[in-house]
Amino acid sequence: MKKIKQKNSAQDLRKQCFISQDELAKYLGISTSLLAMYETGNRGLPTAAILKLAELQVFLGQNKSSRRTGRSWTAMQPAISKQQDKARKKMEHHVSIHRSGIEMLNYNIKKTGEEQEKATAWLNMLDDMLGSLPKTAATKKDRDWLEEQRQKMIKRILMAGEKQGRMGLKAKLLKAAVEVYEASGAII
Repeated sequence: MKKIKQKNSAQDLRKQCFISQDELAKYLGISTSLLAMYETGNRGLPTAAILKLAELQVFLGQNKSSRRTGRSWTAMQPAISKQQDKARKKMEHHVSIHRSGIEMLNYNIKKTGEEQEKATAWLNMLDDMLGSLPKTAATKKDRDWLEEQRQKMIKRILMAGEKQGRMGLKAKLLKAAVEVYEASGAII
């Protein structure tokens, strides 16, 4: 697995504030194990957690400088707004990708359904042909071939149904992700 190169800001922040991984993870709304993987460079953080981490860093930085310079929290708002805008754009990008994925999956579901219909029509024709052939030694070779084709069509129909089901599930998951992003209020 390729490690994510990043400044270990979360670990530095925890040391600076004298808080545990568990406490910071709870504040960020993520699991302790995800925070640990982030700190070691093995995983990234969800956008909402990045936003909270950035706000906390800005606030702590402002507190240090306000003791020295007397800067107010309102003076730090532009930096926080910039981080929020960056996170919002990232969310909007993810939503755009998810919506494209949903469209592609719906198109593929439709095409797979059409293939399944063609296979079903071919299966019905094979059944009719097989039913119309007399069961004699002279037609055994033809019946065997038709039965072999029939089994292939049944397998194709079942595989298409499974494929449609998987794509449908993926589309529902992407739609749910889009709804979560939209419910966060960050996407307009």
